[in-house]
Amino acid sequence: MSQVASKNSSVQTSSPFKIVILSGDQKGVEFELMADGITIGRSAENDIILDTDMKCSRRHAQISFTPQGLEIVDISQKNKIEVNGETVDRAMLTPGSEFVVGSTKMRLEKISTQALVAVPKPMMVPTPPPGVPVPPPQIKFAIEQGNFPPPPPPGVAPFPPFGQAGPPIATPSGNNRVVFYLVVGLIAVGFWLMLSGNKKKIEETPLGSSPEEIDSRMQDYERRKENFVKVQEKEGTRNAQWKDAQALYLQGFRDYKKGQYSRAIEAFRGALSIFPNHQLAARYLTLARRKLDEVIQYNMKRGREYREKLMYAKCAGHFNVAMTLINDPGNATYKEAKTAAEECNLYLEGRY
Repeated sequence: MSQVASKNSSVQTSSPFKIVILSGDQKGVEFELMADGITIGRSAENDIILDTDMKCSRRHAQISFTPQGLEIVDISQKNKIEVNGETVDRAMLTPGSEFVVGSTKMRLEKISTQALVAVPKPMMVPTPPPGVPVPPPQIKFAIEQGNFPPPPPPGVAPFPPFGQAGPPIATPSGNNRVVFYLVVGLIAVGFWLMLSGNKKKIEETPLGSSPEEIDSRMQDYERRKENFVKVQEKEGTRNAQWKDAQALYLQGFRDYKKGQYSRAIEAFRGALSIFPNHQLAARYLTLARRKLDEVIQYNMKRGREYREKLMYAKCAGHFNVAMTLINDPGNATYKEAKTAAEECNLYLEGRY
């Protein structure tokens, strides 16, 4: 999960809320709200950046913490925001609220408290009664960590008085010492043999190719280069016309990736008019027309739905978008969209 804090605020606070993107290129991305004044927009100056949403303004909306709760405010002068299906200038957000900025749909969710990690309390070690020696600091630390054996039974002094020697410490016998040194020697010999074998393999590896092999590879490269040039000359991809067509194709491809299908269609048509055998331009021209038709049908469908719901402002807006995309007054769909848009505008003006 990404943690987003306002770039205009230097104070970050923890928040039990997060924003989940439900549509668009960033679908599934989550942003945890860490500060007040979170901004959303297409510009890189925002906290939540929707750079691929062409319907989103540079600075579109702002989410702030108020005494009543979270509030989203429309700070765009052109585009609007929708909260739970209604177009608003500002609205309060609660967990589960869904809102649309541009064409990107989002939802406010509450972060589960089960993800919090419990910090264990330190173990309290009781103070020994009077007359019982206090253990040294390193042994006391071991007792606090739980890595020390239980205390001795009553009547047995746990530690010798200061200045007296403790019980003798057992040391390995002579036979154990011989076995230990023997094992260490065997490990050292095995390690040395392993290094010696790797050294031989490195010395046996050739450092480079022979002059004959290098000449052979150079000849193969020259032959492949000549064949590639012949193919380009045969297809006509080495002349000035192909370069101009390629430039238009690249421009159309960029517009296609941005969702600007009308401009992409014009660029692909220009590339094919200069160089008709440009296969990529022909392919993406078909794809761009298909995508443009899908967008037009989507706006026509949404316009009809809003007309049935008596939401005439949105109804007229979607039909106007369809007319702009079609841009052909003789088209049947264009005529339908124009008639429906005029009907919705009449209802808005109160002429019926």
